[in-house]
Amino acid sequence: MSIPPEDGGSKPILISLPTNNCARILLFLRLSGLEDQVEIKTPKDFGGLNSPEYRKINPQGKFPALIIPRSEASVESFWFEAQVVLDLLKNKLLAGNPDKIASWNGGAAGSAEQQAKVRLLIQVHDLYLASPNSTQPGSIATQGCLYKGDVPLKERSSRAVELNKQLSVLESLLDESGPYCCGAEITLADLVIYPTFLFLAPLTEAALGWPAGKVWDGRPKLQKWFGNFEKANPEVEGICNDVRGFVQNSFLGSGRIAKIREAVESEEGKALPWM
Repeated sequence: MSIPPEDGGSKPILISLPTNNCARILLFLRLSGLEDQVEIKTPKDFGGLNSPEYRKINPQGKFPALIIPRSEASVESFWFEAQVVLDLLKNKLLAGNPDKIASWNGGAAGSAEQQAKVRLLIQVHDLYLASPNSTQPGSIATQGCLYKGDVPLKERSSRAVELNKQLSVLESLLDESGPYCCGAEITLADLVIYPTFLFLAPLTEAALGWPAGKVWDGRPKLQKWFGNFEKANPEVEGICNDVRGFVQNSFLGSGRIAKIREAVESEEGKALPWM
C-alpha cells in the first residue's frame, strides 16, 4: 500500500467512484485544470471497501479517500470525507494561487458573509441530504430513501419528507441573481450540490412517484441554476454523464427502484406522506 516516492514524491491518489459525493472533487480538478496532478483509482484497486488494506486508508469503509504519498519532507498520509479531501486538494494544489483559493471559497479575504454562505450550503447538503453520519447497518442518508433497499417503509417516508424540506432550504439559500449558488462566480457550493441533483431529479420520480419536475416545484432558483450549470461549464459534461450512468446502471436499471416504488404504492405506502 505504501507509495514509493518519485523525485521527492508521487502524485496524490484519489480513490473515487462516479457518485455525487466523489464528483465534487472531479469537477474541481477538471475546472481548475489540475487533473494531471492527481492519480485516480477505485476502491477495487485496494481490495474493495471492506478489505483491511482499504480500511487502513479509510476506517469508515466509504469513498472518496485520498492518499498523499510520502516525500522527503513528510510521511504518507490518508484522508477521507469528501469535503475534507476537496479542501485539502484545493489548498495543496492551488497553494501558489491564493486568489483562486479565495474565489472557490466564496470571495476575497474580507467577504465573510459570502464565504459563510458557501459553507452553509455545503453543510446543509452534507449533513441533511447526502450523509448517514453513521457506519452501522441500516443507517442511511436522507438521499438514501431514493435507492437503498431494506429500509422500513415509515423511515423511507420520513426521509422523503425530509428530502423535500431540505430542497426548499437550499432554494431559500441560493442567490437571487445567480447564475451560481452564491452569485456571479462559481464556488465549491456548486460543485458539491450539482452532482446530487443528478441523483435527485430522476430518482424522486422513479422511486417515490413524485410528479415529473416536482423536484423544482416552487424552487425557481434551483431549477434555473441546475439548467445553467453544464451549459456554462461544458467541460464537465463527461464527469456528469458518468454520474448519470452510475444512477442508471446501479439504480434505475437494476430492478431495485421498481421494488421501492412497489412498496411506496402499496396500501401501507399510500397511507404515508412522500413529500
